Amino acid sequence: MTAPPTLPPDPVFLDAPQVAARPRPPPPPRTWRRVVLFALLAVWAGTAAWETHKPLPPGTHTQADWHISSPADVSFIADITTADAYGRPVMSQNIFDQVLAIVGRAERFLVIDYFLFNAHRGKAGGPAPTRLLSSELRDALIEQKKQKPDLRILFI
Repeated sequence: MTAPPTLPPDPVFLDAPQVAARPRPPPPPRTWRRVVLFALLAVWAGTAAWETHKPLPPGTHTQADWHISSPADVSFIADITTADAYGRPVMSQNIFDQVLAIVGRAERFLVIDYFLFNAHRGKAGGPAPTRLLSSELRDALIEQKKQKPDLRILFI
């Protein structure tokens, strides 16, 4: 086996001194990145700990005993808003029916927490719901308050 032929040296670089290639220096330490990352993690952990254990304003911290319910006392109530095979709206508002029933049974104190309690009916041009839920709830609350004047209602 013969050695591969070698090229003659380039005449331009014959007079240049031969310098050995220097090793590349190691990258600069990235301690500042670690410090910033650690600081952000510390701030996040501190905020999470404070928000978990901070004292609540007076009158908002309540504690009650555990209440054990049997499976027979628990039921699933579903609201369904969809379209049938022909594109017609199908609505079943069972949750709201239960809310109205609870309002009708209220005797001393009623807490209601609803978001967007208004006459807004969804996207403009879309199918309108068959019921005006806010109006129904308002009317049921007013009627129950008339029947039981001592009923206290907290609407959040």
